[in-house]
Formats: sequence, C-alpha cells, structure tokens
Amino acid sequence: MGVRQAGARCCLAMAIVLTVSAFVLVQERATLITGAPAPPFPADVFAQPGRVFDLGESRGGVVVLDFWATWCSPGVASIPHWNSLVDTFAGSRVTFVAVTDDDEDRLTQFLKTKPIKGIVVRDKTG
Repeated sequence: MGVRQAGARCCLAMAIVLTVSAFVLVQERATLITGAPAPPFPADVFAQPGRVFDLGESRGGVVVLDFWATWCSPGVASIPHWNSLVDTFAGSRVTFVAVTDDDEDRLTQFLKTKPIKGIVVRDKTG
C-alpha cells in the first residue's frame, strides 16, 4: 500500500470516527435539523491571537475540515494535496480548515517547514 493510500485510509477513518463522535455529542445536546446552521465549533485560529474560527463565517458555503496532527505521518503526507485543493478552490465559497490539537510551539516549528494553506486552528479541548 502506498503512502497516499495509507494516508487516505487514515484520514477517512479519522473523519468517520470524528463525524460519528460529533454526531453523538450533538445528538446529546440538540436535535440536528437538515438545513439548520451547524452547531458551534469554536477553535483558536493559529498565529492570529484572539481570533476564534466560527462556522458562521462560511454560512452558505462549504467547509472542509481536516483533523490532523504533526505526529501523523499519513496526515503530514497529505499536506501537499490539501494545499493543492486550497489553491484549486481559491475564490470560491469553499473554506478549508485544518484542525489540530498540537501545542503552539510544536505547531509553529512544524509549519515553518511544512506550511498548510487555508485556516489552521488549534482545538485546545482535545
């Protein structure tokens, strides 16, 4: 299995787990209604002190969330593809948000060598 296949499988598995987890959590708090605004997703925007990402900023558009970490080699391997997608959809109503729970120092050092396009947010809740 190639790095891309492994990365795709890892990311798909993480997305499924996170989607199911988020669905369960939201179900516990409120009933989801098709067409209703997404529940709040507060996370600090990296390198922009005081700015918190709000799904409402992208109302009416598409938000692509990538849950990744500096230690996840398939996730790191997917960064060039992610950056390509951000470039492809530039100027459209698609917002790309890379979500990590890495600490700020580690993230700062990592992004110096592997920049990620789009919005990078830190989820401090883990």
